[in-house]
Amino acid sequence: MNGDVGSPPSNERRRGCGSSPLRTLSRFVTGSLEECMFRWGCLVGRRPVLVISICITVCMLSSLGLMRFHMEEQPEKLWIPQDSQFIVHSRWIERHFPTKYRHHLVIITSENVLHPSVILQMIQIHEAVTNITVGNLTWSDICAKLPQVKGSWMPLATSFVDPFSLISNGWLSMDTYCGVLEGFPKACWARGIPELFNYNSDAVRNLSLTDVLIALNDLKHSPVYGLETEVESFLGGIERDFRGRVIGAKAAMLHFVTEPQDSKWGWVGGAASSMGAGNKADPVSEDWENQLVHLITKSRFPPGIEVSVQAAKSFGDITEGTIEGDIPLLLGSCLLMYCYIFFVLGRLNMVEQRVYLSGAGLLSIAMSVLTSISLCSLVGLPYSPIHNLLALLIQGLGVDDMFVILQSWNNLQLQHWGSNNEKQMTPGMSERIGETLRHAGVSITVTSLTDFAAFLIGASTILPCLSWFCIYAAVGILITYAFQVSFFVACFSLDNRRIEARRNGIMPCVMHSQRQPDNCFQKDHGQIFFGRVLAPFILRKPIKILVLAFTAGMLGMNLFGITKLRQEFELSWFIPQGTYISRFLRAYETHYSERGKHAHVFLGALNYSQDLPVITKIEKELAANHHVLHMEAWFSEFRNWSAHYYKQGLEEDDISEEKFSNLLSNFLHSPQGARHRGHFHFDGNLTCGVPAPKVLASSIDVSLRNPGSSKQKVQMMHETRKVVERSSLSGDAFMWSWYFSGWETDEFIGEELMRNLVLASLAILVVTLCLIAHIFTCTLVLFSVLCTLVDVAGCMFFWGLTIEVVTSLNLILGIGLCVDYSAHIGKAFSCVVSSGLMSTLCHTFMTCRGTRDERAAETLEKIGNAVFHGGFSTLLSFVLLSTSSSYVFSVFFKEFFLTTVFGLYHGLVFLPVVLSIVGPEAYTGKPPAWSKRDRKDRPSSPERVLVEYVSVV
Repeated sequence: MNGDVGSPPSNERRRGCGSSPLRTLSRFVTGSLEECMFRWGCLVGRRPVLVISICITVCMLSSLGLMRFHMEEQPEKLWIPQDSQFIVHSRWIERHFPTKYRHHLVIITSENVLHPSVILQMIQIHEAVTNITVGNLTWSDICAKLPQVKGSWMPLATSFVDPFSLISNGWLSMDTYCGVLEGFPKACWARGIPELFNYNSDAVRNLSLTDVLIALNDLKHSPVYGLETEVESFLGGIERDFRGRVIGAKAAMLHFVTEPQDSKWGWVGGAASSMGAGNKADPVSEDWENQLVHLITKSRFPPGIEVSVQAAKSFGDITEGTIEGDIPLLLGSCLLMYCYIFFVLGRLNMVEQRVYLSGAGLLSIAMSVLTSISLCSLVGLPYSPIHNLLALLIQGLGVDDMFVILQSWNNLQLQHWGSNNEKQMTPGMSERIGETLRHAGVSITVTSLTDFAAFLIGASTILPCLSWFCIYAAVGILITYAFQVSFFVACFSLDNRRIEARRNGIMPCVMHSQRQPDNCFQKDHGQIFFGRVLAPFILRKPIKILVLAFTAGMLGMNLFGITKLRQEFELSWFIPQGTYISRFLRAYETHYSERGKHAHVFLGALNYSQDLPVITKIEKELAANHHVLHMEAWFSEFRNWSAHYYKQGLEEDDISEEKFSNLLSNFLHSPQGARHRGHFHFDGNLTCGVPAPKVLASSIDVSLRNPGSSKQKVQMMHETRKVVERSSLSGDAFMWSWYFSGWETDEFIGEELMRNLVLASLAILVVTLCLIAHIFTCTLVLFSVLCTLVDVAGCMFFWGLTIEVVTSLNLILGIGLCVDYSAHIGKAFSCVVSSGLMSTLCHTFMTCRGTRDERAAETLEKIGNAVFHGGFSTLLSFVLLSTSSSYVFSVFFKEFFLTTVFGLYHGLVFLPVVLSIVGPEAYTGKPPAWSKRDRKDRPSSPERVLVEYVSVV
């Protein structure tokens, strides 16, 4: 190392390096692998048709696994750890607090939704929705029902004539009250501003804006249901005057509620169903909801009025729509890749163009995708929307292997079998295929193993969807590797026989003369560029300094970006932009965000009569918590109601279970407590005048303040949970919110990312160390990989991305992808002078000796073209994802674009420059004659190279 960087190593150094235990291990591993690859290549070259038939048969047999194919679409099963508190609590809710209702929301936005013209539009929307029919079923058959307190009994719902005052004074019997209550008619549950005008469009037309505002501010009870009603509960973006009266609003909400028509579909996601994230609907409800969405999304509304909708099944709809929308991207990617492969694999003449080989290459990739999906489905692994990316990923990696095999063939053809004086010594086709695999086998094994290791590490994530994807990808990489060295190599052998027989590339029945094609079409321009233009240019001392300075500057800038990178995750990000549900969520966040984040306290089958003091304590602590915006607690109202009418103190007195059940039943049938019935789940039916059945579960509605950073979200979740968890209740009790799903992920994703990055780096270091067999070279390879990851992570900040589940997965997968570019170069540089260390015939890269500059240039010439094509083809696989509306696919494109660009830069520019300065000494070995000849013929300056290259083109 102390001498001139260009001086050849001494024999003593070469002997020491060559005899190290690490080199001995590498010699055994690579030697055994090359020998196996040679024998396998010879076998495939001799029996190509048999190998192709076996591969197709294996693919067809494995496709039987598709009989167990299962598509998982529920977001909570895709993106949330299944052992997390959120999932554990959600399953508890499913078992103990089922709901039979399906909630559907429509938001109308305008400059002022209280203008009579906008209210008329709301009434028209209400009429259109309630006129939807499914077969012979009308709205009244599908809707959930609410009692109507109308006519002469309306005073019972007011504070002027309180029915329980009459009952407590003996002026009204409970039986009479219950008889009247049960005799009330029921109306469909459809609430909103139109209800306050009794859906009378004629009356609204005769009103001015002032008339509307007076009516709404003075209204206390719904004219349809007779229930106490707050106008503000329907409005968003409210404007008030100095007296606090409503004078305008930017948004209004219509709320429609239906019931499943089949009891087996009774549970629709518990509290989450109101957010459109529940289970699939029964066929009738699904048809009705499809018509609702179609009605709102396809209707034309007057200028200035925008309408958005969310049905109970909306999240499932978007998942399926995304899958269908991504099919053109997959087909377009395949077409783009075929065109690229066609121009790279073949040459522009009638014989050496490889039309069918390009198709066979893509067919082998398609077979790999099909086989991997089939085998994973066979063992019960679900398939998710993100798995659509699998085909693009395997396509990019499989094409990389194809280019390396082709590059190895071209190198051997040029160096050993191409000169006229060696024609008589050219071995048969099977031996040449074997030699090609001997030289290419180590390279594609390195890339396959490193990619496999990266995905295998990624599979350890606790996020189900990403774990399944990594397993699918890991299996797909191994199968792709197998099909490339069998099916593709067999097709490659047949195509080479066609070329040597001078048959037409499109119509093989047509024979061509032995006339040599034009020299321009025989040259490998990519290899010329990397070996005779790029290498001499970047290996000049001024350029080396510039490359190192540019790399350091870029590294510093992206380290700054990493310090600014936020950790944030929202499940709503996975909803594609431009969809109807994304418009709804945007409208909700804009106009109803002051309502905070909805949460619930769930209580199980407690001894409620004895646990009332503890419930009171929980309620008071939550009310005093600075994270809580407001609460709707049934217990506080129940306590006040009991004390007022029955002089019964619930906490102080030793109340019996029977008395508690009587009081609770009366409270839930009173005007004050009727709205809390939905907060209970009983072991039986609740009947007026009869003690309430045993309470199996109850809930308290809580609104949390809108948190800012990810840290604040996690802190809010833990502090509110602790209030409930540290109570000494006799049964289950916990705080639950749909938003906790993303907040829990926020909590662990940073730590899990670092763990996986470290494990993936160590795994890749071990794999490359076994095959490159030089610690310093492996360290340089790993350093290049880490530089790439730093640059990608830093650019994530400048591109507006955050640390979350998808970006974390991409960083882990990026290790496996970008290590390919550096490992190829590191392997080539370490072995480029070690012809005597491998068995039988020298590896393509172990072919010449010289200074570090010469070895770096030789490395670029031999493998640079294949590395570039592999990286660029990977980029082509994802380039169409830039147009995807899916958040997942859009993020994949951004990060893989950065990974490919930075990976190619560090592999083809930075690493060769570093190796030319501080690269390791070469191993022993006598270079063959063709190595000396090639080096002698190489031009000595970039100017001469450029002139020669231009003249060739």
